[in-house]
Amino acid sequence: MQINHILVALLITGIFGLNYSAIKIGLDSFDPLLLAGLRFSLCAFPAIFFSKRPACSFKYVAIYGVCICLGLWSVLLGMHAGLSAGVSALVLQLGAFMTVIVGFFIFKESITIFNVSGFFLSLLGLGLIAAVTDGSVKAGGMIFALLGAAFWVVANTAIKKAGTNQPFSFIIWSSPISA
Repeated sequence: MQINHILVALLITGIFGLNYSAIKIGLDSFDPLLLAGLRFSLCAFPAIFFSKRPACSFKYVAIYGVCICLGLWSVLLGMHAGLSAGVSALVLQLGAFMTVIVGFFIFKESITIFNVSGFFLSLLGLGLIAAVTDGSVKAGGMIFALLGAAFWVVANTAIKKAGTNQPFSFIIWSSPISA
């Protein structure tokens, strides 16, 4: 990788990480359901008036919209139940490895040794997080975050099944369903 690519990846990772801290702050003022609805409403409007409907079956747009909403709401409920922003972000990343497993069974994709080693490393990390006994990791929050990851896997599967080459439009058109 070129140094520019590494710097961009670090910047995106930093922004993504700050997102969870902003969400945690937002939960101090808003109910999780209201915060999720606000997020999707702002994603949809006014952009939907300037974006063409994606060229794919609308059922995938609807499935994605419902599952991404339930996924975000689950993560917000987990944070509302006391799970920290950092732990929420880490637990949610387990969805990436769940997606590899779904890809193997549904799309007949191959699983590499890197996928398997990453999966076991993430499970080890998740186990270490769950083993924290200082009270900072709440079981209910952890369950909600894992549920959120599972919903996001279904959403990822829907967007892949849709076969769209218009992901921006796809996300915009799914947002009113999510809101």
